[in-house]
Amino acid sequence: MILHSIVFPTARFARAVNSCRAGSRRLGHANKSCRKFVLYSCLLCFFILLPLRFDGTIELNYALVFLPLWICEFVVFLGAVIAAISFTISPPSSTESSLRSDFYGMILCTGEHGLLTLFGVLCCHKLQTNATIDELPWLLVFVPIFALSLLSVVVAIWAIRNDKSFELELFFSVNIVQFVFIAFKLDGILDWHWTIVFIPLWVVLSLSVVGVSLLIVFMKAMINRVTFTHLISLLKKN
Repeated sequence: MILHSIVFPTARFARAVNSCRAGSRRLGHANKSCRKFVLYSCLLCFFILLPLRFDGTIELNYALVFLPLWICEFVVFLGAVIAAISFTISPPSSTESSLRSDFYGMILCTGEHGLLTLFGVLCCHKLQTNATIDELPWLLVFVPIFALSLLSVVVAIWAIRNDKSFELELFFSVNIVQFVFIAFKLDGILDWHWTIVFIPLWVVLSLSVVGVSLLIVFMKAMINRVTFTHLISLLKKN
């Protein structure tokens, strides 16, 4: 599941439907650009409002601070409902297995967004009420993220079997220890420095950088090999 499917879980289903229509390529690029515009705009607004609220520069209710995220999630669930109605009214034929696979992927991704929404609601309530650890510990707030991490393992396996991307699921599944450390640190259970708390994330990101770097080197070597082979064949013909 690529980045823009985080905001629009119907993206796979919509792309599959659009690909069956004439002239859908331009429409697909336009939809992709619109999805990214909504995503980045909402995230930008949220990460501008949040630090201003933390610093006391603005005195908005945290529900309004989280409003950009609520907008994103509203679009997610609205798109899922529309796609589900469309799928029910006009289901794909038995030969269109890719459409069914895309629809099931949309359902799984919508479930992931449900957990993300629950986490956002708990965070908003925790920050707005300034609840104590006894009233609402951060460990309880992070329960939806823990559940999402476990669900992401299942979704990632499904994505591999169905040849789908699963970047978001991979991030959550491999960082479950990181989320546990953050929750423990916020509740004061761990008396570690934040630099130690974030070591699992650094390890994962470092391995990702190394893996991508090796992939780039491998791809470059393959391109050079193909180019060299092509030149040799041209020389032999001449």
